[in-house]
Amino acid sequence: MHLAGELFRTQAGNLDLQHVPYKGGNPATQDLIAGHIPMQVVLPNSSVLAHHRAGRLRLVTVMHDSRAKIAPDIPTAMESGMPDLRAQIFSGIFVPAGTPQAVIDTLHQATAKAMTEGGLRKDLEAAGAEAALDSTPEKAARFVRDETAKWTPIIRASGFRPD
Repeated sequence: MHLAGELFRTQAGNLDLQHVPYKGGNPATQDLIAGHIPMQVVLPNSSVLAHHRAGRLRLVTVMHDSRAKIAPDIPTAMESGMPDLRAQIFSGIFVPAGTPQAVIDTLHQATAKAMTEGGLRKDLEAAGAEAALDSTPEKAARFVRDETAKWTPIIRASGFRPD
């Protein structure tokens, strides 16, 4: 979320914003509602949506190519006039280099099955995530390469250092 905020800050004209680290999203959301901070970059999950729908805060935009299934009333950044403001949180299964293709194929098939059967996908969507049902190991590798190329200059420009 910190880096997504940096992306917003730079694309909105290098706004004078200060990152405030919190121990989790809920304390930050409470400070936003109380007026202690002016904005928050957050995953639109069921908790934040409840505050939005109750009028305690306002979700302004979704930093994704399409509207979130959990919040179809919130416009995308592209719809709001910021076409390059896209940030995704992703989870993946990674294996060591040199892992046999048969093992990779088995993991991919098991993951694809888990995403289409049972309640995993619904659980992810309730948490504000959306499953990439058409993912493949090749698409995942391309995504990681593209995201690395996108975020590396933003990380360097921000001066961010991992603790």
